[in-house]
This record gives sequence, structure tokens and C-alpha cells, in this order.
Amino acid sequence: MKVLLLADPNSSHTFKWVKSLSEKGIEIGLFGLVNELKMNYEGLSNVTVNAFQLTGNIQKKRVFQKLTYLKVIPALKAFYKSFQPDIIHAHYASSYGLLGRLLRKHPYLISTWGSDVMEFPLKGGLQKTLLKNNLKAADHILASSSILQQTTEKYTSKKVEIIPFGIDLNHFAPTSYQRRFSSNEFVLGCMKGMEDIYGIPKMIDVFYRLCQSTQRPLRLILMGDGTQINEYRKYCKSLGIQDKVVFTGYLDYDQVPSHYQELDLFLAFSQRESFGVSILEASAMGVPVVANQIEGYTDVMNIEKNGLFVHTSDLENTASQILKLIESPDQLNNYKVNARQWVAQNFDWNQNVNQMIKTYDTWFEKSK
Repeated sequence: MKVLLLADPNSSHTFKWVKSLSEKGIEIGLFGLVNELKMNYEGLSNVTVNAFQLTGNIQKKRVFQKLTYLKVIPALKAFYKSFQPDIIHAHYASSYGLLGRLLRKHPYLISTWGSDVMEFPLKGGLQKTLLKNNLKAADHILASSSILQQTTEKYTSKKVEIIPFGIDLNHFAPTSYQRRFSSNEFVLGCMKGMEDIYGIPKMIDVFYRLCQSTQRPLRLILMGDGTQINEYRKYCKSLGIQDKVVFTGYLDYDQVPSHYQELDLFLAFSQRESFGVSILEASAMGVPVVANQIEGYTDVMNIEKNGLFVHTSDLENTASQILKLIESPDQLNNYKVNARQWVAQNFDWNQNVNQMIKTYDTWFEKSK
């Protein structure tokens, strides 16, 4: 079977789908819009990539600016003609969903990712209409979580299928890796874009409070890149904690597990999310989690298995709860022991990929 994916080639989520589907024997054609292709697909078999160079961030453009990338339609149609897919699958309903709709080929599937249905349609009537029309054009719609399913169904009469974006338990598995820091040093961290929406400033504030509240050596590792990374560096310096905070910048998919293994505690302070993939990755590595209590984390947090909820609007209380956890080795160990097993039971990536292939098979048979 041949599947044309319309998705961001630089997204680690896209790479994960492409790699896993191709390893299951699905021939993948990936068409996406980039400023510069950073992700390396060269080592993957059964994969053809067409990364169209486009100025600006397609997901952040205003609705009228977004229409300017329609100039890529001829290139997309040419790629479709040469690749001859059996299925077209757009990942991200507002932008790539529009490209898929304008391609006018079927069977056509859309996966909603988060901000495409949780933020984009709230910006105005044009955005809402665009999203509805994109979803209307799809033969089938998918989402990765219950909150994302419920939100997507506000804009379509179609039933939305949930396929979790689970965890590759072979890739995210604890090893005998020797971390860089001393055993006495308690290491906290997160894996997110360096943007305010992900709660990074609050994380730095809480870490500062922790440093003032304990004699134990602490370290904060902020994994990921983003537009605010230099501002966050300056902020850490203004607080006098710059020597205790590590900014890794962009990490390749293969680098991520070893960085999780550096951590004693994972922090997830996003103000808004549709699903917490990084929480599941950390949990699969046996790292306890402290997460902001938002709807998007409901599916991926189990307070008896992998961590606890806090309200990051209250920084003092958040710092206090984290400090209690740092000083409770038995509770931390309980989370470490149970977290990976819980992820394996509920978010096994291999099962998710098989579920996606089953959906592809269903629509392939319908198209005959």
C-alpha cells in the first residue's frame, strides 16, 4: 500500500509516523512545507520526501497569508501523479488539511493535532469556516486523545476515531547510560519548545524557588529549541541560576532518550495541550512527572502510577509540592517502578501503528 502523508517534515511526530509505517511495509510519500529540512529521512526505506521550500511558519500564518502557500498546489499535484498513492493522509487540519482538500483525491484522511482545532477556529469566522470545510472534505478523521476528539467533533458531524500517539517502548527504554551529573544532584527537566505557552517561564520561577528552599544541589535541563530560548537564558542569568540551568537546543529523535535518563523528575507546565507525548516518553523511561492540571493531560497522567498534578498558577504551592516529592524517595521510586508498565499497557506505539494500518486497510478496500 502507498500512503501520501501531508505533514511537517521537520516534526519529530511526522518522522515517527513515517519511520514506523515504512517499517511495517507501507510505502510512504511525504509532502511538506519547510524553510529548511532538518530531519534526516535518508536512512529510511520505502520513503520518498518532497520538502517544498516556503518562507515563514505555515502553522502560524494569518488566514489570508496562509492562502499564499497555495502556490505549492501544482508541485503537490505533480508529486501525487508520480507517487500514485492509495491513501492521502493530512496531519494538521488547518494547513495541511487545506492542501489535502484542494488536491481533491480520495480516500482522504485528516489527523487533528491540537492547535489546529483548539486555537485556529477561535481566531475568527474565516478560520472556523476554513477548518469546517477541510474536515468536511475528509472521508475519515482521527485524533490522538479524548479531549482532541471532543474538540474536533464541534466542527464536524463525522465520528472522530482516536488513535493515541503512543510510545515506542524499544526506543524509550532505560539503559545503563551514565549521566553527566553527580548522584547527589537532583535533576529536573522538560522536553518542549522554548515558548511561553509551554510554561517555561513558570518552570524557571519554580526552579528558582526550589534552589532557595533546599541545600541539595539542583539542576534544570530544558530540552528543545524555540523563539524565546535566548530570553530564557537572560532570565536565568538575572535570577543568578544560569550555572544550574542547561539549554540543550534542538535534539534529534535518537538523542532524546539519553537526555530523559539524566532526569530525576520531569516537569510538564504547558498552559494548553491536546495530548502529552513528552509525559509518556518520560514515563516510559521511568521518570516521575509533575504536570500542570489541564484537560489535555487527563489521558496521560495517572496519579497512582506516573506522577502528580499541580496548578502552576500558584508558583509557591507548585514549588512546595515538588520539594515534598524530592524529599520523598519512596514515592519517587514507586512512580519509577510503575510508570513504564502503565505506559506499556495503555500507550504501546506498535499497537497504535497497527491500528492506523487497519484504518488504512479499511479505506483502501472501500476505494476499490
